[in-house]
Amino acid sequence: MNRLAGNVAFAVLVLAFGTGTVVFGWWTVPVIGLIWGVIAPSRVQAGVAAAIAAALSWGLLLSWTATQGPIGTLARSVGGIFGVPTLAFFGITLVFAALLAGSAALVAGALTPRRISKSKW
Repeated sequence: MNRLAGNVAFAVLVLAFGTGTVVFGWWTVPVIGLIWGVIAPSRVQAGVAAAIAAALSWGLLLSWTATQGPIGTLARSVGGIFGVPTLAFFGITLVFAALLAGSAALVAGALTPRRISKSKW
């Protein structure tokens, strides 16, 4: 896959994670990660790309949510329940999305037989 196609695929992946989360909820993150792990040309890169795309997507969703309401108050409340600072709560949220997507893509990639190809992604 050439560089432009890879960038477009990554952008579509970010959009898929964001749209799936907004429309159907957080559980779509591992589902999209599984699908990506099956269709992506490289196993390891599929996991890394899925993890980064999911974290980026959820970061954009958190940023958008911050403009819509008092997300800081929510983060302080939930962070207080878990005993973590507000910024750590945001970081944990992004890591959660990355782990869901990346691990699902890696598992799907490991279970999917690959053709030997000379092209690199």
